[in-house]
Amino acid sequence: MNNEYDYMQGSVIGLLALASQEYRVMVGGASISEHAGSYVNAAQPAIQQAQATYPDEVPALVLFTSNPGPHEEEIIEVLKQAFGRKIPIFGGSSGTEAPNPRYAIANSEAYAEGLSLCFIYTAKPIGHSYQMGFKREDASGIATDVDGRWLKSIDGRPALEVYNEWTDGFFTEIIREGKPIR
Repeated sequence: MNNEYDYMQGSVIGLLALASQEYRVMVGGASISEHAGSYVNAAQPAIQQAQATYPDEVPALVLFTSNPGPHEEEIIEVLKQAFGRKIPIFGGSSGTEAPNPRYAIANSEAYAEGLSLCFIYTAKPIGHSYQMGFKREDASGIATDVDGRWLKSIDGRPALEVYNEWTDGFFTEIIREGKPIR
C-alpha cells in the first residue's frame, strides 16, 4: 500500500495477538442459520460461549465481526442489553456484500453466515481508539440513488464514476474491467 486510497484486495485475514498474564481472552460464535436467520437470536449463544469461563464478569473490551449487512447495530444493542453498561465495542462486517462468502471465525468454526465475539477481560485500564480510512476531501455530492447500504449514484451519476474522479483515477482499472463494486 502506498497511498491514502490503497486497500487490501483478495483474501485477507486479520489477527490479534496478546501475550500477558494480565489479560484473559474468550471467544464465542454462532451460525445465523441455526438461530432462525436472526443475528439477535444468534448473539445470545455467542455471548454465552464467550462468557462460559467468566459468567459473572463484564468484559473490559469486546471485538466482533459478522457477515455484511445492516445488522451490526442489532448486535451492539444485544451486547449493551447483556452488560447493562458502556463497554468499548469494536468491529463490524467482515467484508462487502459481494457474491463470495465472508466468514466469521470463532474457536474451531468458520461461519459463512454468522458472527464471532471476542471478550477481553482485565483489571487493567484499557485505552482505545479507532482509525478508519476516512480522509476529509473538498469533494462532495448528494446521494441520489441508494439500495440499502449500496450507494448507486451521486448527483445523478454512477457513484463509482464520481469516486474515480474524486480519487484521481484510483478505480479506472476496475471500471475498465467492468467489475461490480458493492
